[in-house]
Amino acid sequence: MAALLTALILSYLLAVIYSILINPEVRFWKEAYKRKIDWARILTTEGKPKFVFIGGSSTAFQIDAGILTRAGIPSVNMGMHAGMGIRATAAFGLSAVARGDTVIWAFEKDRLTKEPELDPLGYQALVATGVIFHSGPQQLALQGIDPVNVLNALRPGLDHCAVMLAKVALGHPLYRYKEKFIRAGGAITTDEIRPMPTSSIKQILPDSITPAWISAMNSGLAEIDCSTAYLISQSYVPPQDAEAASAANRIFLERLRSIMTVVPDPAMGVQTDLQSFADTPSHLRAEAMEQRTRNLIPFLNPLQRFRVDSR
Repeated sequence: MAALLTALILSYLLAVIYSILINPEVRFWKEAYKRKIDWARILTTEGKPKFVFIGGSSTAFQIDAGILTRAGIPSVNMGMHAGMGIRATAAFGLSAVARGDTVIWAFEKDRLTKEPELDPLGYQALVATGVIFHSGPQQLALQGIDPVNVLNALRPGLDHCAVMLAKVALGHPLYRYKEKFIRAGGAITTDEIRPMPTSSIKQILPDSITPAWISAMNSGLAEIDCSTAYLISQSYVPPQDAEAASAANRIFLERLRSIMTVVPDPAMGVQTDLQSFADTPSHLRAEAMEQRTRNLIPFLNPLQRFRVDSR
């Protein structure tokens, strides 16, 4: 019995070590987070109230915070992996917030149509980076975390193990994104191009729970003199569906506008140029990300609470 218990403990410890130290996906996002938070801390140390963009990978692949910072809008792109769960991506972003900053929520639309979640990858990345253990604004997103859920999530699932074994057997890269494509300011690009899936346009609306959760975080941020707004992410839409997609997004944003400021976006979250996208319908190629970022400058400037000179 003792031997069995010892074996179980050792196997669990090995699983935890793999999840937080070896898993290529966690290692990539841990490095991405380190570079993002280092950039944020430099801006804070320089006394520059900043924009903090928070969301999933569509945020990471759509906003070049380096360009904004050089344009006189100090910014950090804290976009992480949406598969971590919205509570995790919010926590990572909020860990970069200092008094007087402006938080731009840029969560993917579908993340606002269900209850705030925290998935195993999110737990693993939060533990690997240490964010889950620190006090600060990130705790606004992590209130009520059950330690048992944390412990359970630190084991890699069977699906993950099967995928990794298959990659090794076939000689495929262990993770699709590369650290060399993490830009100053936190944006991420990729040289991987994949076929672009499309789907029919459906009207989706934010549920009542997630906007209330965001509102609660907004109230907590107001206590440290931070303002907030929402920015819709761009997605690829075939030209023939552009009008319907724009109309659906307009209704979606009207619902959100009742509880928070919405950053104007003339494109209404719709991009019909297939060549602007890399490996998913929300991951812009580098040139398209740079152009989207520049297009946002006139709409972000009015949101600056403390104007600073360009570098």
